[in-house]
Amino acid sequence: RPRRSRMGEEPSRCSCSPLVGQPPNKSSAYGRCFWFWQRPLTIWDTPLHWRKRNPKKRTPMQRLTFAFLIVTSSLALAGTSWGQAVAVDATSLMKRLDAMEAKMNARGGASSGTPNIGGAYSTNDIQSRLDDLESDSSQLRGNTDRATQAIELLAKRFDDFAKDMDMRMGDMEARIEQVAKAPATAAAAEEPAAAAAEPAAVEPAAEKPKAAATSATGAAIPADMSASDQYNKAYAYLTATDYKNAQVWFEEFLKRHPKDALADNAYYWLGEVYLVQNNPNAAVAKFRDGLKAFPKGAKASANLYKMGVALEQLKQPKLAKAAWGKLVRDFPNAPETSKAKDKMALIKE
Repeated sequence: RPRRSRMGEEPSRCSCSPLVGQPPNKSSAYGRCFWFWQRPLTIWDTPLHWRKRNPKKRTPMQRLTFAFLIVTSSLALAGTSWGQAVAVDATSLMKRLDAMEAKMNARGGASSGTPNIGGAYSTNDIQSRLDDLESDSSQLRGNTDRATQAIELLAKRFDDFAKDMDMRMGDMEARIEQVAKAPATAAAAEEPAAAAAEPAAVEPAAEKPKAAATSATGAAIPADMSASDQYNKAYAYLTATDYKNAQVWFEEFLKRHPKDALADNAYYWLGEVYLVQNNPNAAVAKFRDGLKAFPKGAKASANLYKMGVALEQLKQPKLAKAAWGKLVRDFPNAPETSKAKDKMALIKE
């Protein structure tokens, strides 16, 4: 069998060919052999040991080495242009940084006048602002302490003022009592004088004292009359505007029944009778007696209010205001309290 020709060599002729140099018939065995050797050799037609020595067929390691060399050479060739691009980017970045620093100087440096050197201006500015904040905080704490002291001083002054007002109100109440006692004292002084002025023959010496009091009309008040009946009779005279008889009956009722439950109302209505009769001094006395006998009674707030009204008629505005102030303090929910406040608002110091 003839030797196979290598790749790129002239193919050898088969020795079995009768006609050297002429192509045989392809249908014969010889022709098939001839045409087999005439076709171009491929990688699959070469022996295995030829493949290993073939320089055109490389191993994977050779391929990797070749690829590495190609990449390295490409980078070497492109190194100049890439370095130039990096330099251009760095220059652009530096320009942008310079522009930002210039803007920061324009905004923050105008107030301080200090140039931005190496980026140290921002740190100095922050430190300065922190120092300013600490100073403001210290000043604020000082102001808070002073405000606290001022509040404490005001609270102390208010307490002193409240104590002083309490003392003044006590003095005014004492003066009110003195004014209320004055009419009773004057009336007591007038009674002996009137008795001395009366002639002795007017009343016989042998005549016995009357068993019952008499009203203004001369009708006697029965001694055995019950407290409720007597009060109702006096109140009936009051509603009928018969103030003389109402005064007599209320006075007699209080003499006979000073501790009765209706005595609280009797004191109040008797004071009203004196006010209607233009006798504010006697009215103040009766309102005061009602407050003493029943300080927490149903008519206590009304007695205080009417006492202030009577004192106002006596040209005693300060005493009247004191009475109304006591009403507002002691009976804040009473119906007369709102009227007392209105009265106090009209009084000028």
